[in-house]
Amino acid sequence: SANRGLVWTTVLTNVGALTRGRNGMLWATRDDRVAPASFQPRSIYRSIASDGGVSWTLMGTDTDAGVGGVMTKYTQIRVDPNNAARIMAVGGRATNTMRYAFSSDTGATWRFASGPMSFREGLAIDGNFINMEAGGDGRFIIGLSQANGLAKFIYVTDDASLTQDANWIQKYTVVTTAVTNGWVDSVRAGANLYFAGNGGGAANAVDGRVVQSLNNGDTWTPFTGDDRSDIMAITWHGGSSTLIIGR
Repeated sequence: SANRGLVWTTVLTNVGALTRGRNGMLWATRDDRVAPASFQPRSIYRSIASDGGVSWTLMGTDTDAGVGGVMTKYTQIRVDPNNAARIMAVGGRATNTMRYAFSSDTGATWRFASGPMSFREGLAIDGNFINMEAGGDGRFIIGLSQANGLAKFIYVTDDASLTQDANWIQKYTVVTTAVTNGWVDSVRAGANLYFAGNGGGAANAVDGRVVQSLNNGDTWTPFTGDDRSDIMAITWHGGSSTLIIGR
């Protein structure tokens, strides 16, 4: 849209995630199959800054077939705020593992790999509840949720080009006594990071929490006195320095 949303033109279909780098480039994930059995984006596209999102170029495709031909679902994509050449996309697989794509050369080449949950924890993850933020200088912060809904985790990587057994560090864990829905959203507010979890019901209010990091993801603190079971979205209004939670 070129008129503040009054009129829209479709330029890319089946989009799973969309983001913009500080250099103005737009990045998107999408499903390129002609007749997909389900909505599962697996390719990465780029639109240059001067184009304004009118035209898109295919930059990389993950050919991982998963189980029974079910492909990777890339539902998050972020660009390093300090180096626009670094891009990462993440999503879930049919095998309940995380899949990610990483480029350090503005999309010319990609590393496609799995991790870290099933590798480090021996646990299956829920691909519907994966969130990610870019921390800068090569750091990406990812929130993952256990498939049975009993735990949520936050991992960081400072070099996604490394092998999966060396590049993921667990920074936060919350273990619950009842089934929860996992991380539903995340946002960067200046130097601070916020991840929002959904407790899955009133009985799980203490587990539907917002956690914050004031040091780029190294340590995390849950908000106290305002735990919610029905959080669905979180965003930051920079003009008024206000954190906004959608329920």
